[in-house]
Amino acid sequence: MIPKPSTCDGCPVKPLSPYWVPDEVVPGAPVFILLQNPGENEVKGRRFLGYSGGSERWESHPPAPAIGKTGHFQEQRMFPLAGLERGINVNIGNVIRCRWGNTNELPPLSDVRVREAIIHCQRQHYRPPAATTLVVVQGEYALWAMTREAGHATKEITDEESEKGRTISSWRGWLLPRTPPTSPFDAPLEHRTIYTPKPHEVPVLAMYHTAYLFRAPWERTAAQRDWAKVGEFLAGRWPEPLPSIQRRPPDRWPVLSAFDTEFDPGTGHLIRYSMAYRDKRVPEPRVWVVESGYNLLTLPELPSVPPVVIMHNSPADLRYLGDILGGHDIEIEDTMIQHSLLWSDLAHNLGYLGSLYARTNRWKHLQDRNPVEYSAGDALGTWDAWSAMTHELDRDPATARLYATFVPLLPLIARSEAHGSRVNQQRVKEVIAELGVEQREATRQAQAHCGYPINMGSSAQVGRWLYDVEKVQRRPG
Repeated sequence: MIPKPSTCDGCPVKPLSPYWVPDEVVPGAPVFILLQNPGENEVKGRRFLGYSGGSERWESHPPAPAIGKTGHFQEQRMFPLAGLERGINVNIGNVIRCRWGNTNELPPLSDVRVREAIIHCQRQHYRPPAATTLVVVQGEYALWAMTREAGHATKEITDEESEKGRTISSWRGWLLPRTPPTSPFDAPLEHRTIYTPKPHEVPVLAMYHTAYLFRAPWERTAAQRDWAKVGEFLAGRWPEPLPSIQRRPPDRWPVLSAFDTEFDPGTGHLIRYSMAYRDKRVPEPRVWVVESGYNLLTLPELPSVPPVVIMHNSPADLRYLGDILGGHDIEIEDTMIQHSLLWSDLAHNLGYLGSLYARTNRWKHLQDRNPVEYSAGDALGTWDAWSAMTHELDRDPATARLYATFVPLLPLIARSEAHGSRVNQQRVKEVIAELGVEQREATRQAQAHCGYPINMGSSAQVGRWLYDVEKVQRRPG
């Protein structure tokens, strides 16, 4: 174990732990991974090697960050997705480089002592090589240390909060500018545009802490995508800058496009619509954001075949599209339906889909500060999500057939929501009762199979049983 150096003097954690773990720095490595704080094995110098014959294998190793089970999982399963290899092209460190009170638990980030400790430790010990081009932060403590954004990975938040909020769940999968705090009370940066790093900048990519994936295995798909983004960033393929936005209505409506609207939820009044598509013949995507003040009765020229329009939650936008196109026949694609069928246990809001598929950086947090870029991001993000999930459906014919049965229902759903529809209420009550019986029987059988009263409504419990006990193979991310 390594005693703390004099540079730890003045840190609020120094009296709580006598040992520390310095960063592992590789000269010339382009990526710096910042974690939370070391575990017991990292401090004592025990490196996990894997399993052999059902037994754990460990070896002595100089104290270093991420050499326990979590670090081993990260090296074996995640680093290859990013083209990273430990000791070759990646640096690893913690924002607090000792164990607070010799435990794995840190006080909440709202505790001023924790923020003071992070600032002190980073100021004294964070020395990224000059070759560093990307910082990967894992978890809320590292996120705050590099960006002043605070949040809770385990906090249950709504879809709307996730799309527009400032938690680690909100920023996961996105880049931020590096703005480390100088005081525990520093406010986060006010974002007013979609952030695209300039060549000289070293941006920050937010991720869940790898250890969190063991408590939330359903998030491993998103984590795999996040690590793949590291390689894409290093290769200069992601993120793309937001293209120029055209503010007047299109003269001709494209055969295939993504479409979105902003409207007043109280009155239903249309505020603006956005449209986007990518054409292989033109390197830059085409994006429109059109205010409702334009005369929507002046119809664009329509293609000779019914245009295909991609929407996210199409029932919300169909009525406005009908006004813009004068009731012209269209074909519908819906990214929310696609994702709910492909990945039923994940979130389906457009912000989450964007974190997986969008080729631009985050935009959902700009609704109030930059509504034009916000609307443009919605349309372009919908297009990117549809493009990616179309390939996923091609690899999953059964789900593709199921999706094909949903699409014709979407206009019917929109009309029923707008005008109402007759419902046999007595039959609905009977069906609810029948489904309740089936649900209870399914729960009884599951509990009998598991041998304990598993909560079938808990993703964590069901995921643990399927993935850790039954060893069900996850679909590749």
